[in-house]
Amino acid sequence: VPQRTLTAPDLIEEFKHFVSQDFSNTDSDETIVYPTAISYGRRKLRKTLYELAHNAGLTVTLVVEAFTLDSLLMLNPSRTVTELKAAEASFQPPRIGLDCDDTQLMSMSDFELDEYATEKVTDQQVKSFTDIIALFDNPVTQFELRLNQDSHDTPYHLESIADHIEMTMAGALENDRFTDELYFIAMFHDLGKALTKQFKDNGHATYQDHAQLSALYAYAFVAQSDLDYGKYQDLVEAIYQHMHIMHMPFSHKQMTRNHWSSELVEIMFAFKDIDSAAAVRDSTLEKD
Repeated sequence: VPQRTLTAPDLIEEFKHFVSQDFSNTDSDETIVYPTAISYGRRKLRKTLYELAHNAGLTVTLVVEAFTLDSLLMLNPSRTVTELKAAEASFQPPRIGLDCDDTQLMSMSDFELDEYATEKVTDQQVKSFTDIIALFDNPVTQFELRLNQDSHDTPYHLESIADHIEMTMAGALENDRFTDELYFIAMFHDLGKALTKQFKDNGHATYQDHAQLSALYAYAFVAQSDLDYGKYQDLVEAIYQHMHIMHMPFSHKQMTRNHWSSELVEIMFAFKDIDSAAAVRDSTLEKD
């Protein structure tokens, strides 16, 4: 696809033209480059492009560019911190079979992992917020994830963000059926609050889009580890969707549209209960 700004309909038309070509006699892999905004977000459009490629007998590897805010500022000196934070929080994780056949992470050294990070996660050696941060081997990434973790600054969470994460990890261990899955979700689900914290006029903090950024950290971890993304993508999806599941009505249309299995839905709602319980609320608040 030519490197110029295209509307979604224009991109779809050019993509249709591309996949209509005869690739049967070519010896080299054909590479289709999506604009970054599409490979990073825009799942609905990615799904349309994937179906076109799939119908033409082509395979799609979705390459996701992911960087810390520090690296983004270096790579994009003309953009503001607010703009780059918003861009990071627009992340929509790949789903194999929905918008790609495979996925790869493109980064610098931002998300390099500790040598034993995979084993630490799969063996549940990660016991605390500090242990989660230590999974990443880059000091800049560790610093970014520690931002704003001391206090929620909201009457709905009197506990710190770090304490809340640890409380959900403890809650996951009480679920006998999905212990490993829920523990992974708990570790990563609120890491995005570090960069998304904003204050309202009443002095209370909000964390809009933190679930998307949390999913990015989880995706980056899996992509850099020895784990199979195809097996972990549902857990990354649960992190991405956890605020939607918490506050929005559920529909079977969502299951179909996003390729959710009934087991994934069960895991999502199990984590909703864990997440809701892992909070110390101001006793003067009215009950929901």
